[in-house]
Order: sequence, then C-alpha cells, then structure tokens
Amino acid sequence: MSKWHIEPSFMPEHSKELGRIVALWATLEHLIDGLICQMAGIGLSAGDVFLYNTGIPTKKAILEGISSLYLKKHGHWLYQKIVKTIGRIAQYQKRNELVHCNWVRIRGIAPQWSGTAALTANLSRRNPNPTYTFWTARDMNMDDPETKKAMNRMRRSTKPIATVESLEEVGNEISDFIMEILEYVHLLKIALPLPPLKHDPLLYKHSLASRPTKP
Repeated sequence: MSKWHIEPSFMPEHSKELGRIVALWATLEHLIDGLICQMAGIGLSAGDVFLYNTGIPTKKAILEGISSLYLKKHGHWLYQKIVKTIGRIAQYQKRNELVHCNWVRIRGIAPQWSGTAALTANLSRRNPNPTYTFWTARDMNMDDPETKKAMNRMRRSTKPIATVESLEEVGNEISDFIMEILEYVHLLKIALPLPPLKHDPLLYKHSLASRPTKP
C-alpha cells in the first residue's frame, strides 16, 4: 500500500518559524523547571518526576510558591522580578494559538504575499464565532503602500477583522523570556547559592517521638 502525506496549508518559511517557536517554548519550560528545582534544592532528575507533564499555569503556581518561601520572606528584590516574568509567560497566548488553532492558507490577496501569509482561526465553546490572526513568516513593513492595500483586502474578507502577527517576532519574544529566566538562574547562584531548606523526612517522626506521653 502506497503512503501519502498531508501537506501543510502554509509555505516552508512558516513551517521553519513554527519549528523554531515550538523548540524555543520547550526550552523555556525546561528552564522554568530548572529554576524551580534550583530554589527547591533538588536535582533536575528528581524535578522531572514531580514536574513531568505540568503546564505553564501549574509551573507558575509552583514557582510563585517556592519563590515566596525562598525569597519573599527575606525581602529579596529577585522575588518580584521572577513573579512578574512568570506572570507574563502564563498570559502569553500566541504560542498556544499557533500550535492548537486551525491554519487556513491565504491566496490572491497580493502577488508578493502569495504563499507567504496564513490565517489561524480560533474557535472555542464559549465563543463559536472564529477570530482570525493573519500570520506572516517574517516582520513586514506595514508602512509600505502595497502592504497596506493587501491588508485592507484581507480584512474585508475576514469577520471579525483579523489582527496581524509575525512568526519571527513570536520566536523573538519567547527568546526574551528564555534570557530572563537564564538571568534569574545566574543571579540565584550568586545571591543565594544554598538551597532554602534542609529536608529530612524523619524530622517530623522524631518530633512526635520526643513529645511526652500521657500517663
């Protein structure tokens, strides 16, 4: 039996940029896990057991909690920076839209855009009417007259009016998140080189055993 494959509904330059976005986001999640492990005083191997298959909302809650335990009570300025960054990452929806939404190829908008732009249609149970995002592989000059004409044609053909985004810019934004997390990893090594707690599972047992028994 012959094999066949479904081709993507967008051009190779889109596929390349999407691959970059997916790889960068995986790196970002791994670094967030590492930051959690660093503050918890556990290795990455043990951390993988606890953090396996956790999404960004869960990682955010854990990171905020361990940051509060490790940094906030000591009045460390790094606590606010980490909390703000993970909050921005948790609110960042562009990666999810790119990975999970439906892609629609755009044709006939402008000769120079043939095969270089695509739409994602975002549907949900709460909002059955699709919202569209118009994606270019690279940043485009929106002041160019021909680009403006093409955008007007595209917007007339979609309801509600589509927003315009660049896949290249999304990758750059995720890269900025990665650099921020890496900065916190290095700053923690300098400011607080030791783990916050020395954990002994037997301490609680010993404390119970040391209590006087009732007659």
